[in-house]
Amino acid sequence: MEQDGEDRRKKNGRKQGPLARTGAVMSRSDKVQRIVASLHEAAIDPGGWSKASALIEETLGIRGTGIVCSEGNNEREVRVFEAVHMVAGQRFNEHEREYFESYFAQDERLPRLRNLPDCELRHIRQLYSEAELKTSATFHEFFPRVHGQDSVCVRLNGLNRSRIVLQFHDRSDGNGWSSPELDLIRQLLPQIRHTWIVRRELASARALGNTLENLLEATGLGIVHLDARGRIKEANDSAERILKEGYVSHDMDRRLLVRNRQDNHEFRQVMSRALPPFGTQATAGSVALSRPDGLPPLGIHLTPVRGNDNNTQLRPIAALAVLVDPLVEAGIDRAFVQKALNLTQAETKVAVLLAQGKDVRTVAASISRAEDTVRWHVKRMMEKLGLSRQSELADLVRSLGTVR
Repeated sequence: MEQDGEDRRKKNGRKQGPLARTGAVMSRSDKVQRIVASLHEAAIDPGGWSKASALIEETLGIRGTGIVCSEGNNEREVRVFEAVHMVAGQRFNEHEREYFESYFAQDERLPRLRNLPDCELRHIRQLYSEAELKTSATFHEFFPRVHGQDSVCVRLNGLNRSRIVLQFHDRSDGNGWSSPELDLIRQLLPQIRHTWIVRRELASARALGNTLENLLEATGLGIVHLDARGRIKEANDSAERILKEGYVSHDMDRRLLVRNRQDNHEFRQVMSRALPPFGTQATAGSVALSRPDGLPPLGIHLTPVRGNDNNTQLRPIAALAVLVDPLVEAGIDRAFVQKALNLTQAETKVAVLLAQGKDVRTVAASISRAEDTVRWHVKRMMEKLGLSRQSELADLVRSLGTVR
């Protein structure tokens, strides 16, 4: 297995990398711009991370990257959404499989890695104790094979208590890490975070890999195409329903607006970076819009879209806006549930949260109500719908996602 990996690395040597193939010497700034643009593409394209990772590896001069998206605080609770190990733009599934089958459960660094502050870089040796560095099977057996004993690790906050863990593997020249490389990683982290958050949202809606036009068919996610001036060109039905609620809407020229003044200020800043003046690097960004009555924030993720023409003013679609309502999950649309089951707004909030697997205590905390109040709503709904168990109510709400 390892010999095959070495053959592939030799075949895809640095001289054949994405930057080397341009045939021109590029500045660090030019390289960063290419990486950022590739990350925007990777947010929508399931194979786009290969290109982005290869560019990152080549610019940093490293021998691979690893990324794991998960949630949960210990081995029993952890749920891994995606794990990818890349070398020179190629995915090494055998390394991913070997790690999770043979080393994941015993990797001593994981509790420390999960509890790292957001965006704080750590050398891998800092995540093991002195004793563990002498005895760890993961460090002494697995990481030498994947060139990870001199790697740099970082944890990023994802959505809804999820995390994104990145590992930048050993430097190719064997000289170790210096400030310029570490600063470049820090510069890229917000864009990498955004890429994997959007990928997960699209994957959850089974829309990852769709063309921009087909994304409009996604259910459960609000999809909006914006032109270079931030005006809505097209929006799907889910987006239109979210816009009608008024937390985010649009003006007479179809430019997106946010109701809350503080949120709107942050949104305008993110929008200006996603749709900058001609000649300025576009960057992705997200905003969480506050809502009353204890409702979870509404998320807006803005991703620049690279067109065939460098002039953003000539692109038909300049940015993709993904609107995410945490109460709309797995096809569960709060407005549809309320109408279909003839529930009140308060009952609907409770029913949807229960359908998402939350218990009464968590529901009460989410909507800032007493647990007895939530139980009263549950009892009223079961009487209204002729149900005898709380689980039947949750199942009924979840089933509505399959009949639309």
